[in-house]
Amino acid sequence: MPTWIDWLRDPRTGVLIVLGVIAVVGTARKLLQGRRARAMANRLAADQAEPADIAESWRHGREVLIELFRLLTEAQGERFEAAGRALARLWAGDQLVAQEEQAVVRRGWRVAWEARRVYPRDLTGPLMVTIRHGLSFLGPAGQTGPRHRPQSSEPPIVRQDQLEWSFQVAGSRRAGLEVWSPWKPGPPEPIVVPIDPADFPERGPHRLILKVRVRALATRAPRETATLNPRDDETGVVWSIELPHLAHPLEFDPSLRVESILAPADADRAEAIARVLRFDAAEPRRWTESDVADEPRFWPISTAWALRDPPRLRVVGPVPRDLAHRVALEFDLPDAPAIPLGRLIALNDADPPPTPESPTPMEHEEHFESEPPTDRVLPIERAGPLRVRAVLTPDPQRAWSVPGVRSLWPETIRTPWVEVEVVRR
Repeated sequence: MPTWIDWLRDPRTGVLIVLGVIAVVGTARKLLQGRRARAMANRLAADQAEPADIAESWRHGREVLIELFRLLTEAQGERFEAAGRALARLWAGDQLVAQEEQAVVRRGWRVAWEARRVYPRDLTGPLMVTIRHGLSFLGPAGQTGPRHRPQSSEPPIVRQDQLEWSFQVAGSRRAGLEVWSPWKPGPPEPIVVPIDPADFPERGPHRLILKVRVRALATRAPRETATLNPRDDETGVVWSIELPHLAHPLEFDPSLRVESILAPADADRAEAIARVLRFDAAEPRRWTESDVADEPRFWPISTAWALRDPPRLRVVGPVPRDLAHRVALEFDLPDAPAIPLGRLIALNDADPPPTPESPTPMEHEEHFESEPPTDRVLPIERAGPLRVRAVLTPDPQRAWSVPGVRSLWPETIRTPWVEVEVVRR
């Protein structure tokens, strides 16, 4: 009769023991993973997870899916971004079905209208309404294929350019905006809607209606279950949806004056603006034998003359009043015409306060002409040094297009003279 020693010597017994150990270890590991996933889901449900923990919760798979969708709908700021990144990693890991991928887009899509609700009827120039939208938590756009994996240890994530966008703006009374735009890969560019008040003779309210379509490109090799429409496999499109329409009201009030946006002037604020506004001449170049890439920059100011390394306009501190000014270059020459340099937008609520090393957030629509008008004549007699300065003139018409402008500085600002070098072309 065989003993237990004979049973242990049997090769089949060894195989059985190994299989038993594998089953026990695998089951224990599975139970441990499930316990950790349930603990993370409970923390997410109780809003006790930090943004870093939310972003890493994708490692628990679909156990935390419902809570991530809840956070994507309800959370703000860093918690919203973290939930979106976690879902984008689950998406890239092929752990979401098509309907869940669409839900990520619908719940994570954010729209910001840069527009006022009420404008003066007396506005003459076109208003610029800017619409910014998209999914901020997706990975940066890349030039690689669908099976791309980052070179670092960072796990894969759905990229911005794996979604394509198309839009139209109904109610703009512009033919080019009221038809669907061509499909473009993300991130979507800001939509600029020019509004001419003359096209809206009624007071209103009028409505601008944003309509957006989005379609997903394959993040993996196409397969039968990866698409709602198998015919799209040839083009790499997995699915396409239209997002909810969003409206913004516009009203033109005849009792509201364009000049009402101007703030009262005072000497203290004028001095404060003068301290933070810089019109800097280019720094002297220190050439070395190996310096071949740093070439001077020339800006033609007439058919005969050009400036070497023209100065730049900067705001190096908080401004006490909003600036929405036209910028022109003035020469220290009699009867010399000023040359337009674009517009400067700087708001007095910059946060955090800017420093000289980190200029204030501003919009400077600076444009150096590639070729000046042929009829511009400057009374310059010879090449050499010449003094110039920037002149900033308030532009209430433009200020109404910037919702952040609430109290526009009403006076013309002139920077100190700086010396530049004039050369012949």
